[in-house]
Amino acid sequence: MEIWSQLSDRHKGIACVLLGLFALSLMDVTSKLSGAHYNALVVTWWRFAVQAVLVVMIFRTRLPQQLESKVPGIQVLRALLMLGTMACLFSAYALMPLADAIALFQLAPLGIAVLAMLFLNEHVSGIRWFGMTIALCGATLVAGPRYTEIGCGVLFPIRAAIYFAVHATTMRLVGK
Repeated sequence: MEIWSQLSDRHKGIACVLLGLFALSLMDVTSKLSGAHYNALVVTWWRFAVQAVLVVMIFRTRLPQQLESKVPGIQVLRALLMLGTMACLFSAYALMPLADAIALFQLAPLGIAVLAMLFLNEHVSGIRWFGMTIALCGATLVAGPRYTEIGCGVLFPIRAAIYFAVHATTMRLVGK
């Protein structure tokens, strides 16, 4: 921990981002491997059970204050949306290559931008629309003709992206 205290805030931020990306990648790979042996809903349950244990361990002294909310209904909705996101992603991992499922899930920023414009009155710049158009083209290529044999399986990561976009938009509503 001596090294950590010597780092600047910027370097600590970079380290936290890298650690978070590593943890998410590890979760995705573990879910993909588990999906070969267990139902996606079981994998989803374990993901949230482990997360709950970690949250209680980390925030055990401040947990009651952390759970307070002025809008508990929206918080429950957000939890259900995240549950749907993970269940759809883990189902996709069982049906297609991990990279393809992640590529299709990357449609979420497009959904977030559209919902932010519609419900939060936020402006989306032209360069961002250009970037999201490129992402949409890439997702179209991934979901192309080679997934005709999977059928509706290709819809799992797309549904996950939709659920996540609504989740992110409701999070912004809670913050306002």
